[in-house]
Amino acid sequence: MPIVDLKAFLERANSKNDPFDYLIIGGGTAGLIIAHRLAQNLSHVTVGVIEAGTYHGSGSVPVIDTPGLFGRSLNNPLYDWAFKTEPQVNANNRTLVLPRGKGLGGSSLINYLCYTRPSKDEYDALETTFNNHGWNWEELIKHMKSEHFEEKGNEWLGSDSSHVHEPHEQIKLTLPPVWPPTSSEAGEETLSLHDLTFQTMDNIGIPPNPNPTNGNNIGYARPLICTDSKSGIRSSSVSGYLEPILKSCTNLLVLIDASVTRVLFDHSDSIRKPRAVGVEFRVSGHDNNLQIQNVRREIILSAGSLKTPDILEHSGIGDPRILQQNGINCIAELPGVGSNFQDHPAVPMIFEVDPKYPTLELLLDPEEFEKHQKLFTEKQEGILAGGLSFSLTFLPLHHISDITKTPSNIILDKIQTETEKYVETSNFSEEVRQGYEKQCQLQMKWLKDPRQAQIEIVCAAGFVGPNKDSQTGSKKRHLTLTAPLMHPFSRGTVHHHTAIPDSNETFPPNNAFEPKINPRLISHPTDYTLLMKGVECILRLTQTEPLKSAIRGYASPSELSTIDLDKLFKSIEEGQEDHESKSRLEEILNSHIKNVVRTVHHPIGTAAMMSKEDGGVVDKQLRVYGVDGLRVADLSILPFEVSTHTVSTAFAIGEMASDILIKAYGNH
Repeated sequence: MPIVDLKAFLERANSKNDPFDYLIIGGGTAGLIIAHRLAQNLSHVTVGVIEAGTYHGSGSVPVIDTPGLFGRSLNNPLYDWAFKTEPQVNANNRTLVLPRGKGLGGSSLINYLCYTRPSKDEYDALETTFNNHGWNWEELIKHMKSEHFEEKGNEWLGSDSSHVHEPHEQIKLTLPPVWPPTSSEAGEETLSLHDLTFQTMDNIGIPPNPNPTNGNNIGYARPLICTDSKSGIRSSSVSGYLEPILKSCTNLLVLIDASVTRVLFDHSDSIRKPRAVGVEFRVSGHDNNLQIQNVRREIILSAGSLKTPDILEHSGIGDPRILQQNGINCIAELPGVGSNFQDHPAVPMIFEVDPKYPTLELLLDPEEFEKHQKLFTEKQEGILAGGLSFSLTFLPLHHISDITKTPSNIILDKIQTETEKYVETSNFSEEVRQGYEKQCQLQMKWLKDPRQAQIEIVCAAGFVGPNKDSQTGSKKRHLTLTAPLMHPFSRGTVHHHTAIPDSNETFPPNNAFEPKINPRLISHPTDYTLLMKGVECILRLTQTEPLKSAIRGYASPSELSTIDLDKLFKSIEEGQEDHESKSRLEEILNSHIKNVVRTVHHPIGTAAMMSKEDGGVVDKQLRVYGVDGLRVADLSILPFEVSTHTVSTAFAIGEMASDILIKAYGNH
C-alpha cells in the first residue's frame, strides 16, 4: 500500500541499496499525477511522495465529494490551509484568505469543480513569446488525455469536441443535469436562472459557445465539472491517480502529515552545480526536523504557487537581497523566485430574485435538503449533483465596450503610461522587470484581440460571496454574478517569513512557516478600470430582459437601490446622462470593489518558466536554474495568468512533467 508510516518511509528513503530514485514534494493536483506516471511507467524505480496534508478517501467526506456542497470545505482546517495575505491597500486594508487543499489531491479536493480551458493563443504564447519549445496548445491538449468526458452529445458540446476529451481512466468530466429539469410551480414552466441569464446574454449580443474547451472560450456556456457520472462525486487527482493503484503499486511510497521545509544539496564537487539529494521535513507529533539525503535521480517540487517559492527560498534559491535578510546562504541567485505572483481578482454582485426560482438557499430547508440528498444518492440528480452550480461567460474587450457603451481606446490609451509608472514604483529587480514588460506587451496585444477574454462573468444561483450572515433563510433567493479579471497587470510576491531553525532546534507551531503573501491586488490602475467595467457589465445584464424581471432587489451592494439604473443607462445611451446619478453609481461601485474584491483562488507565476534573464526560475524542462537534480511542476511555472479555471492546466502540467522525466531517463 503506497501510504506508509514514517518508519517505513524512512527505511526505504535511507536504504543504502535501494533508496528513492525520485522524491516528489507535494501530493497535490500535479504531484500525484507525476507519482502515478513514474511508478507505473518505470517499474524498476522507486518513487517517494511527501505530503503536508492527510488522506481524505473518495466518498468519505461529503463537503469534498458532493458537487452541490462546493465551498463548504473552505476555511475548514481539516481540508484547507487557508493561507492569509498581508493587508491589501487597495482592498480597504483587508487580509484575504487564499484557500489551498490540505491533503492528497491538493486543491483539486476543494475547488468549485469547474473544468474550463483558455484560448489556444494563450497556451501557444508559452512557446512563441517565452521560448519554451514544446509548451503549446497542441502539446498541452495531448497531455490532457487523462480527462474523460462521460456524457457526449449534450447540446452544449459540439460534435467536433470528441478529440479534445479522449477516453481515459483518470479524471472524469460530466455536464451536470440541469435543475429543475422543467420545474412546475403552480403549473407554470419556470426556467432556471442560468437559462434566464443565457437569454439575456443573447439579447445584449453575447453568443453561446458550443465548444468552450476547443481553444476559443468566448461566449457563454455551462462548464463541465470534475465529477464521476456513475457515482456523482468529485473526481480529483487522488481519486483518479492514487486510489486506483493503492493496493497494487509496490514502487510508490507516500508519507502524509509531513511538511518539507527545504531541499538539501550536495556541494562536494566544486566544479559542478550544487545537486539536490534530499529534503528536510517535519512530521506531526515530532519536535525535531528529519532528513533524507540520498535521492538517486531527481527531486520534483510540486507544492503549489504559494509554498513552492517558500521552499525554494528556504533552500537558498532566490533573490539574494531577500535571503540575506533572513540569514540564508544563497546557492542559486534567482530574483524571480516568489515574484510575478498573479491571481484572478474578482468582484461579486449579489441580487435578490423572485422566490419562484430555485437557488442554493433551498438547501437551508431541512426537508428540501433531505429531498435533494435522496435525489443525489439514488439518481445523481438535483441540486447536490451540481444542477444549480455555475454558468460562465468569457468576454473580450470589444464586448465589454459594447455592453458598457465605453470606447475601448479610453482603456487602451492609458495602459502604456500606467505600466511605466507601475514599474517605477514596484521595486522589481532588473530581470523581473524585463520579464514583466514582456508579459505586459503580450497582455496589451490580447486586449485588442476579439478572441481573448478579459472578463469572465460567473453566474451562481444562490448567495455566493461575502457577508453570508446576511442571509435570512431559505425564503429569500439570490443570484450571484461575479466578475473575475482574466489577465491582471498587477504583480505580487510570495516569500518566506523567517529562517528555518537548525536541525537540533524545536520547530515552532505549523503556522510559523506560512509564506508571506502580498498579491498587491489591483495595484495596477488598469486592473481597477477593467474590474469596474466588468461590474458595469453585470449591472447592464440585470437591467435587460428577461433577467431584469427576475430581480427583486440588491443584496450586495445594497446601496444600488438608491439609484434608478434603468433610467440612468437609458440617459447615457441617449447622450443625456444624469451626471448626479452617474457620479453616485461610481461612488457606490468604487466602495463596493474595495470592500469585496478578492481572488478566485487561481494563484500562478511564482517560479516562472522563462529565461533566467527575464526573471525565470525554471527552463522548458522544468529544471531550476543554477542547480542540478531539482525540477518544479505546478502552476507556479506559468509566466502569466490564463483565461480559465486553472485545474485543467494543473492536470496538464503534471502530465507534461511526467513525460519530460520519463523521456529524460527512459528505461535506465
